[in-house]
Amino acid sequence: RMLPPRHKPRGAALDPSERAAEQRLERTAVWFLGENANFATGEFAWADVRDAQKFARFSEFRQRVASARGAGWDDEMEAAAREEAAGRPLLGSVIRDLQTCALTAEWGSRLESVSALSKIALRSGEPFRLQCYSTFISLTQANIGLTAVAAPIIDLLDQMSEAQEKFMKAMAVYGQSPDSSHWDPDVLAQFVRLHAQLLAKVDAFCFVPPTLYLPMGSGSAMLQRS
Repeated sequence: RMLPPRHKPRGAALDPSERAAEQRLERTAVWFLGENANFATGEFAWADVRDAQKFARFSEFRQRVASARGAGWDDEMEAAAREEAAGRPLLGSVIRDLQTCALTAEWGSRLESVSALSKIALRSGEPFRLQCYSTFISLTQANIGLTAVAAPIIDLLDQMSEAQEKFMKAMAVYGQSPDSSHWDPDVLAQFVRLHAQLLAKVDAFCFVPPTLYLPMGSGSAMLQRS
């Protein structure tokens, strides 16, 4: 487990000051995981090569999760996640602990868990981003008071996925080089602006390296050069 246990040992009792200290410790641990999990495990979205097939697969999963009304994470997605994360189990374990915390902990830790998962989702490639996304959708449907907290990160992840889909369609038409005469300058300029807008929105949630982070996927590195 990545988080301190929330249940007191049998026969033990916590007085109010100890209970408050325990809650502060839990919130601090959750915050620490959100800030450091990606850097500690070496899992970064900017190192994730998402080819068209991989993007299409996880984009379909994202759409199914969003429309499944609480039953989105199915056996097919679990199998795909395990295959994609083969040999890299640690970040998935962190995400599962934060998922549990978001659903069962005291209120302050629940809020901190959503924030931590948001940072991990934005900094991670697949399948970890989909795992976080599925949690956010579940939280909005669980009627536990976290909809307003989870909705903004769902919206941003949707915007990034939709922007990447549009950009990949444009690359199929114009090519991958911004120096190519096949690229319409106005179309390229629109994507450069969109890249900057999405980067600013991500930065409002957490730090990402602005010269490395690609909100529209690995194929959009050309936008930084433009």
